[in-house]
Amino acid sequence: AESQDVKHYDSDSKIRVQDANATTQVDYMGNITTDQIDADNMSMFFFGSSTALAQTALTGETYVKAVNQGYSYQIGVTDTEVSGVRLISNVVVTDDGAVTTFVVGDDYIVDLALGRVFIVQDGAITDAEEITVTYDVAASTRTRVISGRNPLTGLLRYISDNATGLQQDYVMPNAVLRPNGEFALKAESDWQSVQFNAEFLPFRTLEAVIADTRPA
Repeated sequence: AESQDVKHYDSDSKIRVQDANATTQVDYMGNITTDQIDADNMSMFFFGSSTALAQTALTGETYVKAVNQGYSYQIGVTDTEVSGVRLISNVVVTDDGAVTTFVVGDDYIVDLALGRVFIVQDGAITDAEEITVTYDVAASTRTRVISGRNPLTGLLRYISDNATGLQQDYVMPNAVLRPNGEFALKAESDWQSVQFNAEFLPFRTLEAVIADTRPA
């Protein structure tokens, strides 16, 4: 909790003396850190949503791209599908006119699970060359999180599970969660975690924080 006061001073003599103090504002806040990195928590962190994405089976798809040696490329990227495809098979890489068929391992390396092609350094595929990748796609599903612009607002309930002492459960009827701090995609010494700031506000006739002890 954080409060603000307005103080009044009697200044009728040479030394001002405080004679009143009125609390004019109180804010109830909290913070939450979780290392459960799932789609629901990630969507809250990014002010977004999570959805189940279905990838249908496709045969004989083509992807044309100008490439450079030493770089990897995501197959199936379009203006509306920036993530590309997953679980590809029967990959064939040719030059733009399909005159030359390049050799897997010598000219390129393919990651079938992620749908990525790496152009081998000093292979037959030259820098800035436009290649055509022909491939099949297996049917699959995956979860997608998309960032948004809507803070999460709702009831927050905390149920205590203390090893000893008082068990006291909390209800915050109108909690607003906002992401706080960094989210490390790669770390060496700590568990990956996300942090939230919480603001607790009154809701209709309910106060901001309600705490109940367990029934006797």
